[in-house]
Parts: sequence; structure tokens; C-alpha cells
Amino acid sequence: MPITALAASAAIAASAAIGGASLPPPVAVPLTQAEAPVFRVGEEWQFAYTNDLDSSKNKTYVQRVASVSPEGVRLAIPSSGGPRFVDLDRNGNFVRSAVESFTPSAETLRFPLFVGKSWNAEYTYTSGDWTSHCDRESKVVAVERVSTPAGTFDAFRVESRTGYSGAAVSSGAGRSYSVDWYAPGVGRIVKQDSEAMPNNRNLARTSAHLVLIRHTPAPTDQNAQ
Repeated sequence: MPITALAASAAIAASAAIGGASLPPPVAVPLTQAEAPVFRVGEEWQFAYTNDLDSSKNKTYVQRVASVSPEGVRLAIPSSGGPRFVDLDRNGNFVRSAVESFTPSAETLRFPLFVGKSWNAEYTYTSGDWTSHCDRESKVVAVERVSTPAGTFDAFRVESRTGYSGAAVSSGAGRSYSVDWYAPGVGRIVKQDSEAMPNNRNLARTSAHLVLIRHTPAPTDQNAQ
């Protein structure tokens, strides 16, 4: 076919597409697997924490990525007395803050995530003078759509059961159960429900909730870390 004929055919096809024909709607890709998140300096998340037993612990706070290294991620939490810092490992698991630590980490998440994956983790929790040995069993049980004040996300539902024991056997031992919804779209857990049950029946059960309020991506001139 001559070049002019080819050009005419292309023009007709383009005209048809513009004038009447339309492309099929995009097909949603089901969430099947999540790799470790990519953190960027300047990215922010705002969370709301509520404690059903002690409302004085309820709070809203912002976490901003301050730095990224091969070892992990440092988050800055703005406050009136100056920023406080929280350290995560490269998978986004809590490692330490000014008042508590998990050694080597809490390992709430272990990537890649997919439905059916399970893992065990051992770590030491320290808060002030209190030290506890913890054994966690976690499993990805489903992909669910979760609504939060920050929006609606497709998320992996991770259920965990943890046994803990400290120096005081009667009051420092127990178990906890938590459900975490990890959304790859924002690289963090966007919702969490947890309950702690001490072995000592004189101590009350505690339940707490965490939910994402806002997510602000890093400035576009920041490079992925």
C-alpha cells in the first residue's frame, strides 16, 4: 500500500476513535502479592490511636520519613518540644523509639506478602525497666478492602498471636492477638485492632485501635530509597 494510503487509513482510524469508538474500561488487577515498601524522604502518614481501657492514651500523630539507610528507616514525629524519632527496619517493622524497643524488630510484616503465607518471629520487647520475651505467629489470611479516613484501600489482612513473658511471671506474662491491614498503595499498615490478655486475672484486658487518617507522598524531586 502506498504511503499516502497508509496515512489516510491511520487518519480514518484516529477519527473513528475520537468521534465515536471508545477504549474498553481498565480492568482492575487483583492484589495477589506485595513486595517490601519503598520509602522516600518527606513521605508522611498521620494516624489516630485509641485505647479502649485508658482514653488518656488516645492520640493523633504524624510520622514523616527523615532518612533512609541500608539498615532501615528513621521517622520523625513532630511535637512541640521538637521532633521525636522512631526507627523501622527496611520492611517497615517497628525497631525502637525513645521509650521502647523491639530486638531485632516486631516483625509484624515479612515480605513478600500473599494469602496463605505464615511465619514465626521471636523478639525482645523493652520499655523502661521492663523486658519481655515474645513469640509471634503470623499469617496472611485474606485480601480485603478497608475504609479509613485516608481513603479506601485494598489490603492484606495479617492475623498474629503473640505470647509474652517477663521477669514477673504472675503479672508480666500473657498473650495478645492483633489484626493488621497492610496496604501496598501507601506502604504502611492502615488499620490495626489489637488485644492484650495478661495471665494474671487481676489485670484487665486491654484493646487498642490504629487507623490511617492521611497519607502524603514524598515531594516529586525526592528519589526512592
